[in-house]
Amino acid sequence: MSSTYKGGPGRKDPAALDNNTIESSCINYDGALNLAEAIVVQAARDYCIVLNQLKFNKDDESAECEKDKIERFFHSSWYNLLTNVNADYILKRIQQTVNRRMKSDDYM
Repeated sequence: MSSTYKGGPGRKDPAALDNNTIESSCINYDGALNLAEAIVVQAARDYCIVLNQLKFNKDDESAECEKDKIERFFHSSWYNLLTNVNADYILKRIQQTVNRRMKSDDYM
């Protein structure tokens, strides 16, 4: 069987793909989306944790460094590859949540 497809070594002719290959690539795509979402969610959780640490100890240099690192991630090109959700929106919502909890904790 002679093929005119010139996709490069190791590449399959798209016309020769069977249903199993297409289904497998969809699963991989879904897996990639799930992984991207998990990375962003974990960064948001880490940001919440570090803001809470700073709430109780404003002089914690390690927590401040971690906070800066997470904020850089949210404003990075990598973050923009993972999601199209506005980073400032996420950071602001987390900050509001932590501040709201801080105020409610002060009254207890």
